[in-house]
Amino acid sequence: MMIAQERVISKLCEQSRQLMQHLEQVNENMDQNEPEYVEQIDRLLIEREGTLQEMKTLYKEGGVTWSADEKAMIEQLKIWEHVITDKIAQLYQAFALQLSKLQQGKHMANRYAGYGDVYTDGAYIDKRK
Repeated sequence: MMIAQERVISKLCEQSRQLMQHLEQVNENMDQNEPEYVEQIDRLLIEREGTLQEMKTLYKEGGVTWSADEKAMIEQLKIWEHVITDKIAQLYQAFALQLSKLQQGKHMANRYAGYGDVYTDGAYIDKRK
């Protein structure tokens, strides 16, 4: 049991460290980020969630006693959790803003779609009647 909980905590620390590194390097302007980089963050979040579930399962089984090193790792995880949560919230807002801009652009494009080719060779031709 002790080996399993130490392994899970170490794994969670490593995943959290990697996630923080990725989150620090991501640009809040979503157009500046490579799609693969953002997908990597998603994969890290999913892997980390699985490890958190493992940790919860160990805790529910009972009999968990934390060594001094494990307690130190848990305290570090708490600090990292706040940083990760804040950065994820910022990215969520950036995604929402980008999505809003995209929807506005689609709305404007649809608004003028019925007019056909409005611009031809740099000259404006009004096709409205």
